[in-house]
Amino acid sequence: MCRKNYVLADFTERKNLIREQVVDLASQEKAHLEIDEDLLNEVTSLVEWPRALAGGFDSSFLNVPPEVLISAMKEHQRYFHLVDNNGKLVPRFITISNIESLDSSQVVAGNERVIRPRLADAAFFFDQDTRTSLEQKSARLENVVFQADLGTYAEKCDRIAALAAYIAQQLGSDTDAAKRAGKLCKADLVSDMVGEFPDLQGTMGSYYARHDNETEEVCIAIAQHYRPTQSGGILPTSDVASCVALADKIDSLIGIFGINQPPTGSRDPFALRRQSLGVIRICVENQLNIPLNDCLNEASRLYGRGFDTANVSNYIVERLTSYYQEQGIPGDVVEAATNSASTSVNLLEIDDVVRTLQSFRNGPAAKSIVAANKRVANFLKKAGPSDLASSFDATVATDEAEIALGRALTELDLSKSKGAGAKLEKLAVLQEPVDHFFDEVMVMAEDEKVRKNRLGLLRKLRQQFLEVADFSLLQ
Repeated sequence: MCRKNYVLADFTERKNLIREQVVDLASQEKAHLEIDEDLLNEVTSLVEWPRALAGGFDSSFLNVPPEVLISAMKEHQRYFHLVDNNGKLVPRFITISNIESLDSSQVVAGNERVIRPRLADAAFFFDQDTRTSLEQKSARLENVVFQADLGTYAEKCDRIAALAAYIAQQLGSDTDAAKRAGKLCKADLVSDMVGEFPDLQGTMGSYYARHDNETEEVCIAIAQHYRPTQSGGILPTSDVASCVALADKIDSLIGIFGINQPPTGSRDPFALRRQSLGVIRICVENQLNIPLNDCLNEASRLYGRGFDTANVSNYIVERLTSYYQEQGIPGDVVEAATNSASTSVNLLEIDDVVRTLQSFRNGPAAKSIVAANKRVANFLKKAGPSDLASSFDATVATDEAEIALGRALTELDLSKSKGAGAKLEKLAVLQEPVDHFFDEVMVMAEDEKVRKNRLGLLRKLRQQFLEVADFSLLQ
């Protein structure tokens, strides 16, 4: 009955039909189609009897950045754009009609007539925007509020520039480019184009930067500093872009937490959850070897208001659990990795520990070492500071097993081992003396001096393992 009345009730059937039609029509146009799944789903929800039609626009509009034309076609008219063999936009589009017209040319003409003023507006905005430099636009940010308690975007850009340069210096990257990109990265917010197409923030800034003859590093960093914009989104592709992206996100985290407006279960207006995951992904996946706490402290210093950084550091570390769970790594591994003796939160190093532990837990030594660490942790938890000797004294030891373990710990040197894998390999030599110790030695001996000495030995043992991770937390 529905079909007789030109209605395809099944969503999946409509979606598949639209996909087939647009792919076939793109082939007829001798062009390539980049299907946006979100757009496809939206169009599928808007029509009942889909029919794909191809239309075009004046090629003179191709002088406008392609992202603008694509945004105009997609956001305003729900058109699919087409590209040539080199991936360049061609002046053609595909629209989905909700009717099987007897004269489809009239439908196409109507769609072409509607899109023309949209593209003309875009061309006008681009022409107007390029009449002033990005630096001139940047000055206008003094009138744009970032957050009522944290000042303007002009002030935010000053902080981003300084923090990006600081991060670049730590990484041995281009500090001048990072500082320049940070200074200009938000300038396109006051442009006419971004006012009309807000999804092009950063993108338009990079075009205007090229128009102003800024260096390519600066242009790329401006374009990419919002990345990643969504879960699993594309990351910045250069060191300078990564520095600016990190600086932007860290500045927001420190500031919003600083005025006591952290995310709640229902509210996260500044997308701090996404920002923190972005910090994690940029550091880990772009291999940035930099202590996070140093960056947070520098960001706090730039605010000049004594904002606490510990809560931000803890918040980011807490996000690691969901980041790794998406990769099939359970929470106990992440907890063990982040509960080491290290006082510096280096996300790249934590990643090394997490992946090392994940591999280790499936190995032959895991069960024994984890069990031993749990026993050690339990002994030390019950003992107070006065119950432990300040250091292990071999002359007080009465059992060969505790002497052997003490000797093994003395000979162990993790300081020259780089990476969690190398340290864990050295720690593995403790398995036999540790097992022997627990088989032969009663830790809680009646003799107080002997007991304290043995507890001191266990503390030393735990400290060695904590150089890598808290193995007692592994399940």
